[in-house]
Amino acid sequence: MLPDNPLRGEASVDISGATYQLTFDVSAFIFAQQATGKKMMEMVTAFSEDPDDLITLRAMIWAGLQRKHPMPIGEVDELISSAGLAKARSVVSDGLAAAFGGAEEARETGKAPKPQAKRGTG
Repeated sequence: MLPDNPLRGEASVDISGATYQLTFDVSAFIFAQQATGKKMMEMVTAFSEDPDDLITLRAMIWAGLQRKHPMPIGEVDELISSAGLAKARSVVSDGLAAAFGGAEEARETGKAPKPQAKRGTG
């Protein structure tokens, strides 16, 4: 497997002897939005502010896995159980930090960064 590409919102995690690479790109956010009914910023906020929101955590992990490890959403529950909640939250936080830029902030606070509005040049 190739190393993570932070420009694509990639983060990897080892679970039970296997390495899984999550990618948080547009497709992943569409999958997660369909699974939760929440818009992208609602998911990021729910994930960052409520560590007990397991529905959002599961949807984010499942969505991030789809590019390189497609599986039904129900199979993600076992991965989360095997990894543990702290590790599961950490890989999502790392992937969101890579996707939105702010990996340093995420490491310091343990929370996913909030996306910043991009300024135009015009």
